[in-house]
Amino acid sequence: DYIHVLKEGKVIKTAGVELVAKLEADGYDGIVEE
Repeated sequence: DYIHVLKEGKVIKTAGVELVAKLEADGYDGIVEE
């Protein structure tokens, strides 16, 4: 299973289910800043 995070119609991050924990802790802003 994979999770894809999109910004302005482009994939900016693809990861496995471990990304769920990061999203819950940091929100989408934590992903976008990477």
